[in-house]
Amino acid sequence: MQRDTVSSHVTSVRCPFCIFTGKEDIIGDKRKRSQTKRVKDWTSFRPELYESHHKSQHETHWVEYQRLDYEAKKVYFDQKIQFKDTLHGHFGQSKKVDIIEYIPASIVTKIIGEMFFHTDDHDGPSQTAVLNLFKPEDDTMHSFTIKNHKQFHLIVRWLSRGISFAQAEDLLADTKEVLGASELGSITVNGVSNYARGVCAINLSRLSTILNDNATWAFSLANDASTHYGKSYLDNRIRIYHGGILYNIHVLAIPMFEHHSGENMFKLVSKVFDVLCPTWRIKLISMGSDGASAMTREYSGVVTGIEKEVNHYSILLIIDSTSPLSYLVCYSSAGPRCKDT
Repeated sequence: MQRDTVSSHVTSVRCPFCIFTGKEDIIGDKRKRSQTKRVKDWTSFRPELYESHHKSQHETHWVEYQRLDYEAKKVYFDQKIQFKDTLHGHFGQSKKVDIIEYIPASIVTKIIGEMFFHTDDHDGPSQTAVLNLFKPEDDTMHSFTIKNHKQFHLIVRWLSRGISFAQAEDLLADTKEVLGASELGSITVNGVSNYARGVCAINLSRLSTILNDNATWAFSLANDASTHYGKSYLDNRIRIYHGGILYNIHVLAIPMFEHHSGENMFKLVSKVFDVLCPTWRIKLISMGSDGASAMTREYSGVVTGIEKEVNHYSILLIIDSTSPLSYLVCYSSAGPRCKDT
């Protein structure tokens, strides 16, 4: 930090991460030279400039720092050796810096570790292996470590295009062979599925942060039951207005191991949102359905169950798949208040 010699006002500040940890290589960056050792200085004291620099140059340490409370942040850089005095400072920063993602424990244990498995498999070897992917940091947070950045990002992008786990395994082997990119390593179908579980947990964590943000005052929900390769799922999408943009987001396809009754499907939906957004009963303002009886049945449908849970008037959009007409039904705790076609 520099001050004016006359007024003693602060004229510039330096990035402590540059001083003590050095810069990290950027994932996907095509630069051929190593990262510069130059320490970042600011003469314009704008928080968004600090945050942009920290996220792009010190992502791993910045995430770790953000998790600390105020007192821990005050002493974070105490007892640290300046980066220029370390071996990495003399011989170059290692390119293999692990990416560590921090995920709320409830997402890992209740959704990834519990809802994704049949009750017969609870405490079994498969469930145990999946939970071991996430390291408990404390009672509220788990971490997921990504060691091979390029491999992880390639696999995730391929999966987002709809390819299977087996195809992802073959594609990585082909890409490695054609490009001569030995740093991509190799992967098995089980490794691909582990990446899928990891990125699912990461995305649910990010979505939970958005839903619980005070700036997010409402969202709408649509769900639909379907079967894929003999396995049943309850698909959930939400629409949410955040940061001036209306988003249409796929939340989760929840495995259904029990009967496809409205009561069971309601329990699945409420269990997921109890984890992601405990205040969902206040923030949910609308719900979409395909009009199936399990969704709209008067006493035991999913829509009926949700209507009983919400703490305010809700506009529920019910779409009958056998008719081009849509119905808007305004519910309160006393039942339907209005109906328009």
